[in-house]
Amino acid sequence: MLQQHIRRFLVAGSIGFVVDLAVMALLHHGAGVPPMQSRVLAFLAAILVTYVINARYTYEVRARDASFARYLLVQLAGAAINLGVFAWLVLKGGWLAEWPMVALAIGALIATFSNFALSRRFVFLRQW
Repeated sequence: MLQQHIRRFLVAGSIGFVVDLAVMALLHHGAGVPPMQSRVLAFLAAILVTYVINARYTYEVRARDASFARYLLVQLAGAAINLGVFAWLVLKGGWLAEWPMVALAIGALIATFSNFALSRRFVFLRQW
């Protein structure tokens, strides 16, 4: 069951990434919305899409039975972890300062696992 949840969570995240990218591109390039506003709206759209996919597909619960507010908090925590790890790796110097895309990938990987664990425990399965 855990492996199935992990695989499905990664699928949901991949779809969320595509939604994030597509919404930002449509808003910025198609509608002329400035990049930062486009990014925030795209991020929120991706969170909504991944919430529904994770509820229905990953954990097989009704979306209304899981807390969107908790999911949003988990996603914001994951974004902070992602950015924090990235900043720490780049700002501490060394070779990752020269290869920030590797630091970005490391931050994203760590945030993915934290998002999975927190979503599983506090949003969808609510195992206290």
